[in-house]
Amino acid sequence: MNFTRKFDGEKVCLTLALIIPLAVRTVPEILSWPYPTGFDSLMYVNAMLEGYPFNGSALIKSTCFFYVLAWAVSFLVSDLLLVMKILGPAIFSAFCGLLYVYARIVLKWNRIKSLMVSVLAGSYFVSLGMSWQMYRMILGLAFLIASLTVARLEVFKLRVTALTILCLLTVWSHEIAAVTLFLLIAVLFVTGLGDRKSLVAAVIPSMLLFAYQLYNPAVGGFSIPIYGYNSTSLQSALYVSSYLIYALLPLSPLIILGLLSFRHVDMLSLTIICLIFIYMPVYLPSFAGYWYRWALIITVPAFFFAVEGLERFWKAGKSLSGRIRAGELLAITVLVVNLAMTAYYVACPPENQIKYFGEWNNYKQFIPTSMLQNSVSIRDTPYVIEALEWIKSNLNNGSTTLVLHEAIDNWAGIIVRKSIKHLRVNEADISSPKRENTSGRLLEAAETQMAEGKNVYTVWWVEGKGWYNMPTLPKQFIEIRRFGDIAVYQYAP
Repeated sequence: MNFTRKFDGEKVCLTLALIIPLAVRTVPEILSWPYPTGFDSLMYVNAMLEGYPFNGSALIKSTCFFYVLAWAVSFLVSDLLLVMKILGPAIFSAFCGLLYVYARIVLKWNRIKSLMVSVLAGSYFVSLGMSWQMYRMILGLAFLIASLTVARLEVFKLRVTALTILCLLTVWSHEIAAVTLFLLIAVLFVTGLGDRKSLVAAVIPSMLLFAYQLYNPAVGGFSIPIYGYNSTSLQSALYVSSYLIYALLPLSPLIILGLLSFRHVDMLSLTIICLIFIYMPVYLPSFAGYWYRWALIITVPAFFFAVEGLERFWKAGKSLSGRIRAGELLAITVLVVNLAMTAYYVACPPENQIKYFGEWNNYKQFIPTSMLQNSVSIRDTPYVIEALEWIKSNLNNGSTTLVLHEAIDNWAGIIVRKSIKHLRVNEADISSPKRENTSGRLLEAAETQMAEGKNVYTVWWVEGKGWYNMPTLPKQFIEIRRFGDIAVYQYAP
């Protein structure tokens, strides 16, 4: 790639590859102002308020590079919620821009075709859903794509140095991205498509870092964060397969056609790796808890297949009325449908979302119904804040305990913090095919606190309006104060 004045078209396409995804991802941040979007963004803020990762050995022992970036930005922007609103779109833009660079350098695609990969990744609801909450994983994937790109550099010293740094950053960013990177590096080593000396020299430091992160001195061995998947093999196969169909359906005509001619080993290998992990609930359920992460990552190679298919469609078919070919018409139709879906996804609140993202979305724990929400809808966010501030002002004494669903506790950690004791009630395993009603665990926690002499309160939606498969609280919780559709309840059995 030549970035001299003679090739201004390259600069324009690269700029668009960054700007278009940035613009799309920024829309929900503007519409939700001043509140953050994304479930995980609140947990990131909570962790930073506790000093993470600069407490203990977490800085090297954990995948915390996103937090290092967030702290760096916080020196310029003191509001941590605003830091999240800035970093979400910025990291996503960098990820999509790197897809363009990868397509140009590794696949040798032309500028327009490479740009289409970036635009598609920057506007598809699954990748937008990842960027909505999984900031660490998107950052890790960005470094992974950059690693695959620099592995093809011609200058040995530059290749080894850059690849070593990028592999370390991938491992430091996210564990799933790290595992995926190691497997792809192994494919390049075995196939001889990468210089073996460079690959070995570059990957050893990152593998040592990964091993250090997993090593637990308390047990004298490696602690691998795994959990099981509770379902029969048939149920698992149906659920996982139906998820893949749902996630890729809008692009399926392009993906299927593109697969027929796509031959590059990186993306084909990544697809196989993802499928192996995605279907672990079927053949290895005890280790399958993170299958959904690879089910999201599989969209990365899918974007390349879709653009390959788009090009084939564009050149195929007979002319209709002497003006447009059938293939062009089909390609345009698929793109227009996806563009319309994207507009709804980034700009329409969850209460008024189209059926594909709302009623027909059985995978809300992986793919949010809308980007205009965090752990609650943007519409309800100010009322949650009001309710928690009212509790902080009126119930702030040593005898008060808040028993909160994780969605509300995310906000309590920011607003109430340690001034009032608040217990977090988590939902079931996110990889579970069923969304659990947590009322039983909420009651159990409330009973325990009351037995210790505490006055127990919670915050939830008003009757019939609740999210997370709990439209109404158990009758033991009595509403004492209402803020819009959010209310403060006291436990009074």
